[in-house]
Amino acid sequence: ASKRKGMWMGGQVPMGYCVEDRKLVVVPEEAQVVRQIFGNFIQTRSTTLMVKQLVAQGVLSKNGKPMTKQALYTILHNRVYLGEVGHKGEFYPGQHEALVDQQQWDRVQEIMAENSRDRARSTYSQKCRHGFLLRGMLFTPDGDLYLPMATRKPNGKLYRYYVVNKNQK
Repeated sequence: ASKRKGMWMGGQVPMGYCVEDRKLVVVPEEAQVVRQIFGNFIQTRSTTLMVKQLVAQGVLSKNGKPMTKQALYTILHNRVYLGEVGHKGEFYPGQHEALVDQQQWDRVQEIMAENSRDRARSTYSQKCRHGFLLRGMLFTPDGDLYLPMATRKPNGKLYRYYVVNKNQK
């Protein structure tokens, strides 16, 4: 009955909230991170890339540990962020403020429903389309920069490779 009224009845408190009088209250700093996670996932479509970004930014989970993919999946699937409370597979409007809107929630769930291998493949191809992954990072033992090059074979397949930049000197 309490959950049907939208009350918080205990358990692990989700990131972005604290509990006061059986109600979830927004913690602004954590809520900003949760909103960033939802927004970035729509852009990157990759929890692996997001974990790397969040760890680089020094973002910690609710328990004070560095973010993991599992923590991101938990956040991205938690309907509490939509302003709902669940009980035995049923969801009820909560007495707490939602951190994401319905449109953003639906978009994230749509992306999550895709096969993760397909998402990873599309993320990789987007990176490759916009440039070379090792551009500016490869040097010869003499300190010469390797330049990215590409060729397209008659079958349409694109091959990328790196050559030494002899004109740099």
